[in-house]
Amino acid sequence: MVKYVKKGFIGLILFLIIFSMYFSIFALAGEGGTKNVAVDQNHVRNTVKANVKTAFRFQEKTQVSIESDVDVDANIKCDANEIGNKNFELEIDGDKKFSMTMTIKMEETQLGLMNGSTVRARHINRYIYKEGFVASIESSEQVSALLKIQANNNNAGGTWAYYDEATEEWVPVATSLQDGYLVCHTDHFSTWTILVPEIDIALILIVGLISVIALIAIVVIIKKR
Repeated sequence: MVKYVKKGFIGLILFLIIFSMYFSIFALAGEGGTKNVAVDQNHVRNTVKANVKTAFRFQEKTQVSIESDVDVDANIKCDANEIGNKNFELEIDGDKKFSMTMTIKMEETQLGLMNGSTVRARHINRYIYKEGFVASIESSEQVSALLKIQANNNNAGGTWAYYDEATEEWVPVATSLQDGYLVCHTDHFSTWTILVPEIDIALILIVGLISVIALIAIVVIIKKR
């Protein structure tokens, strides 16, 4: 009887060891993963834990993902019904826990952002707004961040830009295409969007005409020789 009790006790210990090892592996695998949060309305308040990527899916449409090396008390409003299916990501580097408010809209008429509208940016460059995504972000602490939005047909060749309230103009920033996302780095939050450079049809026609004339001139010179 004692023999069976000892065997049962040993078996129980082995089971507990194996179970604890499995649980530890499972827990470690979960670290660094994505925490998915379904939001039925257009507003959410949530604390994003440090080093845990949190993806808020608003009304099964617009996804807003936040990842930070410090805790973030996030207050997000998103007009998902108007914006539709878009994926926006924010990777934040901060020094201590902070609060952040974010309002995401399809248009911002006061700043000249209407679908298909032409926007004049710094250095007198002209851009077209057709992304249908503009995010106004504020934070209680100074942070740096990467802004990412999934590339699509509407924003092909586009660049991130922020609104400079002091000069009342849009300022394009260096933007790269990484893993299917348009990405930029910033050391401040503001109102951000994607602008696409305007194609000057008249200029293209003029350049094309000059090229044709030059080609004809070359042919004539060659024949005269």
